[in-house]
Amino acid sequence: MKRKVDGMIYWSPAPIETNRLTNENSQRNLLQPKLEQLYDTRAVETTAYALLVYLIRDGINIDQEKMVLWLNTMRLHDGGFITTTDTLVALRALVEYSYRARLRDITDMRVSIEATASELDSTIGINNATLARTRILPFENVWGHLNVIGNGAGQAVVQLDVNYGVDTQNGIKRPPAKSFELSVREDFQRFRNKSIGIVDVCAKWLFLDEAPQSGSAVLEIENPTGYVLYQPEGDAVVHAARAGRAPQLRDVIGGHAYGHERATTWFFDYIPGNETLCFNYTIRRWFPVANMTKYRRALLYEQFQPELFEMQMVNSTVLHVLNICEVCGSYQCPYCPFYSSSGLASASAALLAMGAAVALWLGPR
Repeated sequence: MKRKVDGMIYWSPAPIETNRLTNENSQRNLLQPKLEQLYDTRAVETTAYALLVYLIRDGINIDQEKMVLWLNTMRLHDGGFITTTDTLVALRALVEYSYRARLRDITDMRVSIEATASELDSTIGINNATLARTRILPFENVWGHLNVIGNGAGQAVVQLDVNYGVDTQNGIKRPPAKSFELSVREDFQRFRNKSIGIVDVCAKWLFLDEAPQSGSAVLEIENPTGYVLYQPEGDAVVHAARAGRAPQLRDVIGGHAYGHERATTWFFDYIPGNETLCFNYTIRRWFPVANMTKYRRALLYEQFQPELFEMQMVNSTVLHVLNICEVCGSYQCPYCPFYSSSGLASASAALLAMGAAVALWLGPR
């Protein structure tokens, strides 16, 4: 269905709100980040196809510009949109628009970017020679405002990527519709210094009004610092699951050799809606780390419709309170009673028995 919002045009099964604006001091509007909404992926892909049709049939007019403006408000990734398919179609439509609007010929602008809480103050020149060059400006201090001022002719995209962590269940992102049920439980108690952990995972599709089961799904579980899933063990879990209780499990990436030691990523053909899918796997300590963060993230989402997701906080108090003496397991830790303490009487008896044995062996023959 064709829809309009804030002077822009898009197609979507349901209304989609653009980025919110807040006015803190009645002098300038502050653009807020975009949150996931239902049918984001479908709206981007459908609008991109509509833009291509309009460009082929009618050329450039005000409606096409309104579609382009709306598409650029939907970017959730650096250089991309929601997921793979809609990004390909949207980029194709935008490139076609730039050719037909002859943006390369008229683009000549200067963009000033200033962060009020850091030393970032940069002016970027964009012309037909530098049009396709991506400029990245990193800055550490995220307090305050980011001011962007553009002068000249042409069109450009400025995108701010922000990452942050939370330590409460109330602080995590909420999906626009309750799509999945997800449970992640860890057991480190079976092993003395918590060097091995058993992770139990259960998932179920809940959005039955949309479909009886999900599409292709991805599960990302952050590993505790220093722990990884050894890739051959992960492959064995996949093979066993496909032949047993979880035939929907397709693949896993988790081995240190693959550069994915910070998280274990599981891929599913689908998540069933009529039963709960469960499996478990083993993570092992590769590096001695103690006093780790208490909370980590587990995220389950549809691969080609990621606005349908479920995020959970994994509580790792047992690793948070783990001290370095327990991790090392060494007798050289003098203040670690878990390993250093030993019964004095039993130790003395053992030494006396050893001494007597040696004396008998070395005695006169």
